[in-house]
Amino acid sequence: MRQQLRPTVFSRASVWYLAIVVSLALGSSLSLSAGAIPIRLLGVSAQGNAVLIESSEPAAYVVKRPDALTVVVELRNVSVATNLSKHNEQREGDPITTITLEQGTGDDGLAVARV
Repeated sequence: MRQQLRPTVFSRASVWYLAIVVSLALGSSLSLSAGAIPIRLLGVSAQGNAVLIESSEPAAYVVKRPDALTVVVELRNVSVATNLSKHNEQREGDPITTITLEQGTGDDGLAVARV
C-alpha cells in the first residue's frame, strides 16, 4: 500500500510572514552583537558650571553624587580614548576645579568610563 504525499502549498501571506520573522530575528542578533565593541570617549571639557562629555556614539550613563562637591558620571560600554582631549583650564570663579577620567569594567565585563 503506497501512501501519497500531499504537496505543501504556501500562500503569499505566509511567505511574507516568514520573511518578516526571519528578518526580525537576524536584526535583533545583529544589534546584540553590536554592543560588544566599546564606544570611544572623545573629549571632556568644563564650560562654566557644566561639563561637556563627547563620545563617538550615544551612551548609557549613570550619575552618582558621593558627596556634596563631587559628581561621578559612569558611561556604560565606553572606553577612554588614548588621545583624549581633556580640557581643564582652571579659571578664577569657575565652580569646576578638577576633572578626572578612569577606565574600569562593570559587573557584566563591559568597559565603564568614569568622569
